[in-house]
Amino acid sequence: MREEAVGLREVMRGWASGVAIVAAEADGERRGMTVSSFTSVSLEPPLLLVVLNARSETARWVEKAGVFGISILSSDQRQVAEVFSDPEAEKDRFEFGVWRPGELSVPLLEGAFASLEVRVVQNVDAGTHTVVVGRVEHVGELREGAPIVYFNRAYRSPAWFSAASL
Repeated sequence: MREEAVGLREVMRGWASGVAIVAAEADGERRGMTVSSFTSVSLEPPLLLVVLNARSETARWVEKAGVFGISILSSDQRQVAEVFSDPEAEKDRFEFGVWRPGELSVPLLEGAFASLEVRVVQNVDAGTHTVVVGRVEHVGELREGAPIVYFNRAYRSPAWFSAASL
């Protein structure tokens, strides 16, 4: 691996980000994965982007379906984050958690901190990944509590940051 890539990896370990599950359904089958590269792009129109490993089945399902769900994980959903990040279990991941179809028939996780239903606007090839730009069509109710955070190669609750900074 090039020196710049190693350096980038180290820098990004120190960048805290939220954790979400991106999920899509096509041909009666669901695929989903844990992501931490997800952000809003615009409020008018309501656009966001998510970055998916281009080799993943989830990326293919999102492209095929043209719509996807984002379930922002709450701090008590660490196991779901871990299962959905395991590349060996992509087909069996939905055995964990309770899933319901959203208004766009996208898989959404019950008990998530928040959920969004998104229609694909554009896919952009970016090295080993695909940047998916999507228009938010539906926003689920924001749940009380706190989201889970990914920092230094581990899932953490926001309370950890307060305790760690003392």
